[in-house]
Amino acid sequence: MKNILSLLPILLLSACISLPKSVPQTMMEANVKHVPYTDVNQNIHNYKGSPVHWGGVIIDIQHMEKHSLAQVLYYPLDRLGRPQLGSTHAGRFIIKSNEFFDPFVYTKNSEISVIGKLNGDVERTFGNRSIQVPVLLAKNIYVWPKRNLNNGDTSFDDDSYYYNFYED
Repeated sequence: MKNILSLLPILLLSACISLPKSVPQTMMEANVKHVPYTDVNQNIHNYKGSPVHWGGVIIDIQHMEKHSLAQVLYYPLDRLGRPQLGSTHAGRFIIKSNEFFDPFVYTKNSEISVIGKLNGDVERTFGNRSIQVPVLLAKNIYVWPKRNLNNGDTSFDDDSYYYNFYED
């Protein structure tokens, strides 16, 4: 009985600690196999139509007449599905969606996770150099809350957004 009572403060304290958020359960249950960005980037046509779960940081948003595009700097995902910004980024990819990317939600430098199907690539030019960038048709998108790193705090603001698209 004494042992149980001695654990009570620990249990009460642990209830007060908030765990980091992860992507919504439906994204975690999507049963998407890990497809490495570097493999796809080397031969996109071998992976066309493959489902992927990728993430990164939004670089740019474009609104077309019938769809929106988000250009993302790719980072590997952690076990919660959040981009690992401490890792080296591997390149860029484009998220394409028939949904409107609200500029209030999809802001530059926001962290994002997406599940979708690879749909080929598109050429992007930077200065005098052109590169091929994989295009991902979005099914599920999660915009992560901003990190609050003041005083070593790793909690998150509660302004995340989750969008579940069904585009086939």
